[in-house]
Amino acid sequence: MNPSQRVLRAFPARSVRCYSSSSSDYIPGRRGYAPGFNAPVNTRNSPKPSRKTPLETTLASHLPSGENAQRKSDSKSGMNAYREAVRSKRFEYAQELLTAHAQRRQQSLQKQEENFKHLDSQRQQLHNEKQAAISHEQEVIHELELDSALPTTESETLAARDAHRLENLRAQKRTQSDARLNKLLAIYHDSNNFITKENLDSKLSALVHQENRPPFMQTYDDLKTSQEVGDVQQLQRREAMLRDVMEGTVSGQHVGARAVREWVEKN
Repeated sequence: MNPSQRVLRAFPARSVRCYSSSSSDYIPGRRGYAPGFNAPVNTRNSPKPSRKTPLETTLASHLPSGENAQRKSDSKSGMNAYREAVRSKRFEYAQELLTAHAQRRQQSLQKQEENFKHLDSQRQQLHNEKQAAISHEQEVIHELELDSALPTTESETLAARDAHRLENLRAQKRTQSDARLNKLLAIYHDSNNFITKENLDSKLSALVHQENRPPFMQTYDDLKTSQEVGDVQQLQRREAMLRDVMEGTVSGQHVGARAVREWVEKN
């Protein structure tokens, strides 16, 4: 076996990548699918063949065969000698290219294997760090005697999460109910101040004769440029809102939602 045949046997004519999805061929992050996961619909079992001619096959066609080379070398013609010299030079170039291609292929495979080993080492390092953090957390919990406060099984964890969600939902509903009840109580307490046809004249008279009434503005522009009335009213509203929140009342000193809820719980 000559060197060219040994090189060709070391590197086949076409290399096909394995696309099997079985669990035995599964390599995380490289090939196949994890157990329990099937390949997507209309997935190829093998890669689409490339139309590019492999370099090994192209170069191998220029290598000499033993019988033809021996028969042509016996010829005494000058033209045949020249052709044989050119052919031998072409064979030499093909052999050099084939050897260089084999070296590049070997280096590429070695570099790929090194990259895979590096990724595996990083993945293993991250896994070890995660396990160390979990074990440290368990040790701290055990030292602080908090084991009884934490769920130990998956069902207990789900139950605790559902209970926490239910508690948050009830608190949200309670807040919304208190806000609606406060608005209804404010409307109820202010119902005596509603302006109707019967008390329209009395309301206007009280507004005209009040001592601390807003200053009279000649035009709308004067009203927009004046900040005294708006600032005073805004401060009064904020003070009333703060008093209602601190004391649990609405519209001044009237009973609010908190007092109503406490009375309902007591009775």
